[in-house]
Amino acid sequence: MRSSIVAASSRVAGITETRVPVWISFLVALLAITTWLLTPPANARAESQNVPMWEGVTKTKKQLQGDRVFVEKVRKSTHGNLELGAKRAMQLGWKFVAIKDPGMAIHRFNQAWLLDPDYPDIYWGFAVAMDEKGAPLSTVERFFAKAESMKPDDPDMLADHGRILQHRGEIDRAMAYFQRALDLDKSFRPAHFGMMLAMIAKGKHDVAEQHGRVALSSEAFPLSRDVSSYGKLDDGLYLITLLRRIEG
Repeated sequence: MRSSIVAASSRVAGITETRVPVWISFLVALLAITTWLLTPPANARAESQNVPMWEGVTKTKKQLQGDRVFVEKVRKSTHGNLELGAKRAMQLGWKFVAIKDPGMAIHRFNQAWLLDPDYPDIYWGFAVAMDEKGAPLSTVERFFAKAESMKPDDPDMLADHGRILQHRGEIDRAMAYFQRALDLDKSFRPAHFGMMLAMIAKGKHDVAEQHGRVALSSEAFPLSRDVSSYGKLDDGLYLITLLRRIEG
């Protein structure tokens, strides 16, 4: 349909389709992808409770056919660039993470997985969404392990892993991930913020202040000695990192 519409509009304008600017073609493709991704199947929420990669689920023939149709529609709308479709699905998934709807986040990450199972961020998304659902830490870290094996040098992912460990009370392990993130990017604010909270929890307020001066502003001092007092700020900084992922 897209090619016929473009061709028709080109004839009206007195030009050939090959002269349509590249950015217009890209925009049309992106709009088409978004349309397909924003139209979940009727059973999107009920289907296996949106299990990552549908692990342990035997799909019906109708569901498998629906998967094939979905992939082919995205393939056509992107001229074979399924990676573009997967990236858009991930952006939508992070939006659902931001509004604390892990079920629909997993639904979007599953769409990305159908399109490009080698995209590391998919498994990162599964880890975060499963944590939001309250899954055992072993399950969350299994997905993190997969993502980090494919993309070991991403400070954002490492700091996110540390954030979840910290929230689960694994302070020492969290600090190791924050430090790995800082080894890659010494000014990475989420990692400094995580280290600040960890040092406050350990009573090392001088070190906490050093990290806090990078993570926050100088007006934020002296630091509170109550980690729980930073809950809203923690949420706010995390939303900023999510916005970066959503915007791509």
